[in-house]
Amino acid sequence: MSSTAPLWLDVVPIVTSWPSGRPKVPVPLGPISTISLGLLNSHLGLIIPYVAFHLPFAVWIMRNSLVGLPRGLEEAAEIDGASITRTLLSVVLPLARPGLFTAGVFTFTATWTEFLMAITLNSEDSARTVPVGIALFGSEYSIPYGAIFAGAMSATVPIAILVLVFRRSIISGLTSGAVKG
Repeated sequence: MSSTAPLWLDVVPIVTSWPSGRPKVPVPLGPISTISLGLLNSHLGLIIPYVAFHLPFAVWIMRNSLVGLPRGLEEAAEIDGASITRTLLSVVLPLARPGLFTAGVFTFTATWTEFLMAITLNSEDSARTVPVGIALFGSEYSIPYGAIFAGAMSATVPIAILVLVFRRSIISGLTSGAVKG
């Protein structure tokens, strides 16, 4: 696949923090650009940045959830002869489930409603997300408010169902790392 972007877009100057004033070093990114990998107008081209942007938030939620787990249960499983894998699957994972649900619901909601990356990286109809599709309902001379409202409501229904189904896990996951003691 040939690149139609200007050549200067494939070279990114990197500023080093070395002493003695070393010069900026241009690093060619042509072989690994989004155009050459075929990531524009594809679902994978959105999945990679979504993971990169939402993973720190999910790790932060999971860290707060896992800090509150009692260490004594892991030690008891070790004394009983459980392997690390068995301890993780039988002791830690059931206790961490509310935090996992909370991180999952928040990450899904943030990804489902994201607009800027989706409209920037995708221009074809086959790769559009729901918010981009709703934003493009209007034309130059008319704004179909009914269709926009119906699209917004149908986009909200999966999130509402997800939150209603997992509401207890979400609440306990949010509060699990909040109290010390």
